Amino acid sequence: MRYLLKEGKAVILAFDHGFEHGPATYNVDMSPKRIMNIALKGDADALMVNKGIVKALPPKLRKDVKMIMKVTGRTDMSPLMTQGLTGTVGDALARDIDTIAATIYIGNEYEDELLTQFSHLYNEAKEYGLSVMGIVYPRPQDKKRYKGEYVRYAARIGAEIGCDIIKTYYPIEGQKMFEKVVKDSFVPVVAAGGTVMKKDIDVLKRAEEVVKAGGFGMAIGRNVWMRKDEEAIKLLKSLNEVVKYGKTAKEFVRCKK
Repeated sequence: MRYLLKEGKAVILAFDHGFEHGPATYNVDMSPKRIMNIALKGDADALMVNKGIVKALPPKLRKDVKMIMKVTGRTDMSPLMTQGLTGTVGDALARDIDTIAATIYIGNEYEDELLTQFSHLYNEAKEYGLSVMGIVYPRPQDKKRYKGEYVRYAARIGAEIGCDIIKTYYPIEGQKMFEKVVKDSFVPVVAAGGTVMKKDIDVLKRAEEVVKAGGFGMAIGRNVWMRKDEEAIKLLKSLNEVVKYGKTAKEFVRCKK
């Protein structure tokens, strides 16, 4: 975690979407080498992927971007809102990866199974000195998954279950509510990229609000790599400036014209 947050903040490029939603959903080149190229040239602090993506990347590329290996997953083909094991601590160690990520859904019928699964993963990871990211998402019965109080509750659970860093939703109520999410979590929190935003300035505004609220950055995927390569790299670099160096979204966009 000290390496990942070496500047106190982090921009993580997430790329586990092909597994969950399928490549046809995005209609872009989803080759691992393309995404790694965006991560490298856009100065991402880390790339979060499934183990097959790690395997597909040449070692000479992997050494230049920190890898976070996701070890749970689900598919859109299944109606079940749960996540099964797709990787192990051993898989991470074999690939020289020191941070794993696992998803926990809070508030649905599989909550107890996912909490138990996460606890086993966490305990094994700590035996080998690995860091653990908890992707902690509320899944309440009323479907209001972005509601601030649900996000706040889910993030708190992530902190109390031992996560070294938490990825969760940016609440629908905005910055003030995210301040509460961060404060009550007491470990670093990064915001998910969320729904598709077509305008760069909207992505940068979200990042600005996350940081002002005390968040440690963003773990963002499709809102970057769904753009053309040059646009994706430019946006990722812009996110770094907003997240780490205090530049505002409007200021950045204005000075780049």
